[in-house]
Amino acid sequence: RIIPLQTSEIAFVYSEEKNNYLATFDGERYIIDSSLDVISEELNPEKFFRISRSCIVNTNAIQSIIKQAGGRLLIKSNPPASFEMTVSRSRVDDFLDWLER
Repeated sequence: RIIPLQTSEIAFVYSEEKNNYLATFDGERYIIDSSLDVISEELNPEKFFRISRSCIVNTNAIQSIIKQAGGRLLIKSNPPASFEMTVSRSRVDDFLDWLER
């Protein structure tokens, strides 16, 4: 079944166990067919950032950021993610620049 969503409803998109999911701000989770590469190209880069190979996050979903050992960043999101949402080390600088904009 196809469920139309506005991009403003998307909190984050992620991969888990060979499936791709879209999580909404109201707590719903949907399996999607598109790859994260395709989705990241389609979403507004001012609102969405690919923090790792397996996750794209909406700026409005970021509740707090915790610095971890090794230079990585842990994101606490709202709604809460069912996985550890971590910014990969190679993307930390770009992520922090994106947040400042």
